[in-house]
Amino acid sequence: YTTVSKGLDKYADDIALKYQKAQITIDLGKCDDALAILSSLILEAPDKPDLYSEKGRAYMTMGKYAEACEPLATAVALEPSATNKRYYARSAVVRERGKSQSPIQ
Repeated sequence: YTTVSKGLDKYADDIALKYQKAQITIDLGKCDDALAILSSLILEAPDKPDLYSEKGRAYMTMGKYAEACEPLATAVALEPSATNKRYYARSAVVRERGKSQSPIQ
């Protein structure tokens, strides 16, 4: 986290570094901070499915499955062949519905 933050001091416009910081921030449990970073990045690069996927992961980490559905669905729409994004999206929908069954096909 510290190394990425120092890199951002030097390369403030680097989307990859900001994305890494958001990922690490989620892992540290600072999901609100990660959501702010990711929302800003989505404005800069709305065609990047990984940004939406991480935003969905942040919401899922917080237990906010309903909020996770929209960014995860966008990630899947932007990159339908990515099985990890489809899995997260389906898991969020199933958890939101309160069902214990497998994710939707």
